[in-house]
Amino acid sequence: NGKIYLLWKTDDNAAGLAYTRLWINEVSIPVAGQELLILVGEPTMILDSRGIWWVDSWVANGSLIEGPQLLKHGAYYYLFFASGKYCQPSYSQGVARSTSIFGTYTKLGVPLLSTGIVGVGTTGAKLVGPGHASFVQDQEGQWFSVFHASEGENCNRRPYVEKLRWSDDDWPVVVFDDTTTTPTKNPTLEPTAEPTPEPTPGPTHDPTKRPSKHPTPEPTLEPTPDPTHHPTKSPTKRPRENPTVEPTPDPQDVVMAPAGNTCPTGYTKIATPAGC
Repeated sequence: NGKIYLLWKTDDNAAGLAYTRLWINEVSIPVAGQELLILVGEPTMILDSRGIWWVDSWVANGSLIEGPQLLKHGAYYYLFFASGKYCQPSYSQGVARSTSIFGTYTKLGVPLLSTGIVGVGTTGAKLVGPGHASFVQDQEGQWFSVFHASEGENCNRRPYVEKLRWSDDDWPVVVFDDTTTTPTKNPTLEPTAEPTPEPTPGPTHDPTKRPSKHPTPEPTLEPTPDPTHHPTKSPTKRPRENPTVEPTPDPQDVVMAPAGNTCPTGYTKIATPAGC
C-alpha cells in the first residue's frame, strides 16, 4: 500500500508468559535529518503463539514464535513466522493470513516447514529444525522459500532453498519435488484417469448367461424402439410365454353324443360318425 512497516517479536517467555507475540508498526524513514526511523502511530499485536499445536518453547508448557515476515499475495497478507526451539527437531515454520494488514490473522493448521517434512542434506544426514525462512519472488514470478536447517542435531545450520507454490484455497506450500504439480486442497499423486467403458455385449450373446434356445432378435433401426431392448444396457432375456393349445381329441376317443345334446368339455361335435 506504499507504506513501510516494522515487525518484531517480544520475548514474553523471558517475562514469565507461556506464549510469545508478534507486533507491527508503521514507520517513516526520513530522507534528511538525524533520525533513521520514526514510528507512526502505536504498535499493534497481530499474532501470538497460543493454539499452535506443534510449537514448544524453552519454558515448561510454553510456546514460542519469532522471525516474522509479511508479504501480500492476491487478496491476503501472509504472516510467516519461525516457531519452537532453534537447533532442535521442534523448530519449524508456520504461516497465518488476513485480508487486513493489521489482522485478524488466521493460522494455518499445520507447519509450513518441519523436521518431518524436509529431507536430507548434501551429506545424506537428516535435516533438523528448518525455519526462520524468507520468501522471495524471481523476475518470472516464481516464489521460493529460503530457510536454514542443520544436517543432524549439531546446530551447524546452513541455508537451503525450495520452491513455494500456492494451493487452490490460497495457502502457500513448500515443494520439495520439482516435478510436483500445483498443490490443491486434496492433492493426488497422479491425475485420475477417465474410466474406460465396458463393451456392451451383443444382443445374441450375454457372457453372464447360458445360451437360450430362443435368442433375442438382432436390434433394428426402425424409428420405434423395441420395448424389450435398451441401447445402453445389456439385452435382457425375457421369458417366452408358451402358446395356449386347445386339446385335439384322439379319433379313438370319439364318443357318441345324444341327439340335440352338446359335447362334453374338450370335445367337438362331428358329423361322421355322429358324435363328439
